[in-house]
Amino acid sequence: MRRTWQITKLFIVLLAFCSNLFSQVKMQETTITIPSYPIGAPEETPLFYTPEVYQGAQLRIYPYPYLGKLSNQKIDKIYKALILENEYVKICVLPELGGRLYYAQDKSNGYDFVYRNNVIKPALIGMTGAWISGGVEWNVPHHHRASTFMPVDYKLEERADGAKTIWVGEYEKRSQTRWVVGLTLYPGKAFVEATLKYLNVTPVVNSFLFWANAAVHANENYQVIFPPDVERAVFHSKTQFTDYPVSRQVYQGIDFTKGVDISWWKNTTSPTSFFAWGTEKDFMAGIDHGKKAGTAIIGDHYIFSGKKFWNWGNNDVQRMWDQMLTDSDGPYLEMMTGLYSDNQPDYSWNNPYGLKNGTMYYYPLKSMTSVKEANRDAAVNLDLKSGKALIEVYTTAKYPNSRVVLFSKGKEIFTKEISPDPVTPFTTEVKVAADAVPQDFTLALVSPDNEVLVSYTPPVKKNLPEPLKYQAPEDPSKITQADLLFQKGLRLEQFANATYNPEFYYNEALKRDSNHILTNTQLGIRYLKPGTYDKSYQHLNRAVKAVTANYTSAKYGEPLYYLGLNLLYQNRLKEAYDMLYKATWNQEWASQSFYLLAVIDCLNEDYNAAIEKLGESLSSNSNNVEAINLMAIILRRNGETDLAKQTLSEADRIDPLNLTSAYERYQMDKKSTGMKAPLL
Repeated sequence: MRRTWQITKLFIVLLAFCSNLFSQVKMQETTITIPSYPIGAPEETPLFYTPEVYQGAQLRIYPYPYLGKLSNQKIDKIYKALILENEYVKICVLPELGGRLYYAQDKSNGYDFVYRNNVIKPALIGMTGAWISGGVEWNVPHHHRASTFMPVDYKLEERADGAKTIWVGEYEKRSQTRWVVGLTLYPGKAFVEATLKYLNVTPVVNSFLFWANAAVHANENYQVIFPPDVERAVFHSKTQFTDYPVSRQVYQGIDFTKGVDISWWKNTTSPTSFFAWGTEKDFMAGIDHGKKAGTAIIGDHYIFSGKKFWNWGNNDVQRMWDQMLTDSDGPYLEMMTGLYSDNQPDYSWNNPYGLKNGTMYYYPLKSMTSVKEANRDAAVNLDLKSGKALIEVYTTAKYPNSRVVLFSKGKEIFTKEISPDPVTPFTTEVKVAADAVPQDFTLALVSPDNEVLVSYTPPVKKNLPEPLKYQAPEDPSKITQADLLFQKGLRLEQFANATYNPEFYYNEALKRDSNHILTNTQLGIRYLKPGTYDKSYQHLNRAVKAVTANYTSAKYGEPLYYLGLNLLYQNRLKEAYDMLYKATWNQEWASQSFYLLAVIDCLNEDYNAAIEKLGESLSSNSNNVEAINLMAIILRRNGETDLAKQTLSEADRIDPLNLTSAYERYQMDKKSTGMKAPLL
């Protein structure tokens, strides 16, 4: 008996070992050959800003070159390819083409759950000209970012838990900020984890948007699934609303007044955008009903607030663009997710040395007719019709001996033990009362240890009145309040508005109140960025005098910080030091100010003082990667190599592609850091 148990245990161990071996993630850096229409040399003449609109914001190209020379001659071209693969999915990233996720395939049925364009065929759609369709495009700090058709840095990472990650990213030249995207596969999981990071590595505030633009193969059978609590869609800039999924309005010149289900690709007859409005759910999806396959996109709606789909429409325009962007792969539809943004344009602020990040997931669907709720682990559908409840369950991993449970008015009316996995989803029908009310039901998938993996209760219709539409700002001369003039100007600056000049509103505010603190501070920042230090100083000094009047310790520290930065830029180090130290009294500006104080300490060769300041900086903002790097540099110079390496490991956690961190590690190890640029 004892020997039998020993053999059984050995068999279990071997089975687990083989299962883990089978579940390993494979990572490969290789090349692939893709038929391509090459572009010509970049425009040699710099293109400086003229008041033009692009994707609802200012069209700014410089210092990037314009890529406007296309070719109609196709050649076979070799590209660097970064590939991750486990037993369920396979993905490929092209670092030479903007770090785009080129394809993502469900290995069980061969379905590309993001659009795979089998040819690289640019058209002049991007901010800097050349742009290609397909895959997933990373758009930051503006939509269809300037470098979307240019090489980015990359790095491959293996983790202790068996997961593997492809990191892509760059130093964005126009804003001088950084973005990083990490794509991770785990053993035994069918989802692709996407970690999005936007780092403001500058000493001044910047506004940004960050949209992940996933294309999918579209056809007559394709349907976009917004969450069931979405009752309206909205256009760019929130200028027009329509009912969803059945539109009954004229929307962007398209007559839907007879009632058109706009969730279906075949019903959208013109190029347009639909942003989900008012959802409290974390998913969107798309389903090809002909192929019984689709795509789920998951992201915490508090962080990934934007959900959008766009296409050329089922029309002659679409068919023309099909020919311009692909040779044979047909129409596509874009399903987009916005990080800290719910519209385009919709820009958020990132303070100096700040990090904005979030984690989202992509995974394939199969045998689903709709999706009513979804998270990283599973997607479910519940439809009531003619006295039957249709139940559909898809999971992104194996969940043996789980239970699918249907409740009616809190009472369990159906339960079944199932063992779903990404290859074998579960579907069944349950008899219910013909007059059953959807909101009485709850569907749940429960693990063997009674953890609810996902659950869904149909929402009650909100039937809210139509929200207010965006209104263009009034003429500044007609606005009497300085505060309101400041807010109008700030929004224009935040959204990089190409039509209205925010300075008109700021200047009008100062006519109402020449000592208006917020306006003087913002104008000081605005003049500081291009190096107009005299004008910047005048406004910031006025704001500082206002917040410190009558011997007051300022509660509002922003003007003190920026005046200190202004003085530092002018090499007035003692004055800058005094002002920045005063700014540290405000917690909001402590990290930035202590970091700049450490910079001044380094200029004065007082490295011990600098280390102390950097410690204070990081206690207020542990994600200040510039402070971490400076600390590592000082530690290395002081001969504390081991401590410097530990410090750099923290910088790598925040920004795996940071060039300063890579250089410092190379200085200590004199060997490759693993970070690469495709063309170097």
